[in-house]
Amino acid sequence: MKELFLVFFFCSMFIFSHGQHESDSIRYYSMLKFIVENQSLIKSYMEVEEEKYDAKKLCIIQNDMWKIFCTPPDLNSQLRKYYKGLEGDELHLAIRKDFVKYTFEETPFNEEILKRMNSYLDSILRKGDSVNTSKSYWGILFSDSFYDYEGVVIYNHNERRDISLAIQLEIVFLFDDQNKIKTVNICLFTP
Repeated sequence: MKELFLVFFFCSMFIFSHGQHESDSIRYYSMLKFIVENQSLIKSYMEVEEEKYDAKKLCIIQNDMWKIFCTPPDLNSQLRKYYKGLEGDELHLAIRKDFVKYTFEETPFNEEILKRMNSYLDSILRKGDSVNTSKSYWGILFSDSFYDYEGVVIYNHNERRDISLAIQLEIVFLFDDQNKIKTVNICLFTP
């Protein structure tokens, strides 16, 4: 009986993990599609950078994940469904507590999805060539999800400057139950 329970438990965990990665993959591709289709919007934010924004130099950072910092103004009302029975200050404090915990926890990410997405970027933006990351490129960092929120940070990476010294454009997406983008929030962070 114990062995049957363990088999059931591991099968359930595999199915859940596979389903979660599939959901993440759908959301990541939706965010990437938004970035590719809204180049003029992104460029309008990046015009302040001394190096001109170039979509052909976009490259996904594959060995790191970002945390959402640009919280949408309507976060409390959007997350109300996860905090049933809480209103006003109680709701705000519960969300704040979870958000602080989220910013400190380490979440493993699926590097394979990010590699496939870089190949996708190579095929649509550069006709199959990879971006030269040895000098300068426009890095895309994906975030972990905070409930139905996920995001990306776009910044200019070069060998002389760390991300903390670069202008960063954070785009935060709220997804619905079908993994479709519901709303978008954009923040520009300058050093």
